[in-house]
Amino acid sequence: MVQNPEGAGGHVKVTPGRVEAPVPFEFSRAVLPAAGDLLTFDVWAPRHSFRSTARAGLSGAATAPAFALDRTKRYFAVPAAPCEPRLRGEPHAALPAVEQLVERLRCVWPTVSRSAVYWNIDYLGVKPRLRPGPDTVEPVLRINGKKESLVSPALRLDLVREDDLVVLAAASLGDTRATSSGPPGDYRSCV
Repeated sequence: MVQNPEGAGGHVKVTPGRVEAPVPFEFSRAVLPAAGDLLTFDVWAPRHSFRSTARAGLSGAATAPAFALDRTKRYFAVPAAPCEPRLRGEPHAALPAVEQLVERLRCVWPTVSRSAVYWNIDYLGVKPRLRPGPDTVEPVLRINGKKESLVSPALRLDLVREDDLVVLAAASLGDTRATSSGPPGDYRSCV
């Protein structure tokens, strides 16, 4: 089995004897069963080559991103916070409760409240079209798992990546309060 150790629990099973199996991860961990134990080794993909993004001589508009999320805006910290444990190496981590998200976000958003977090979760669920809007759902049905319906596609579609977690850093917005040196995912204080 080939795992993606960078999060989200991605893996590929490769049958014995398979040659040149494509692995869609830039960094992967091969796991081999051997004599009742699991042997592992890490593999890094070769450096990728990209075509120039210069549009010299090309007519027409540039391709627009599928999901227009502004990583410089305060709202982007709301999907980043529940994604944090999974991006930091715990692919099956339970999502934090809203109270935990409020505490985690307080470092970068001192006036954050439960209602602000709920509003942003609802807004972000509809803005990038990750779930149907409230006007398209029958009134008797309630959409459950709002955080999961935001976090799963955000990670799967790379809307939130590990390098985006800087929006949760107190220093990035000039907050000079002391921060915790606790483990990642410690939602009781600023990390």
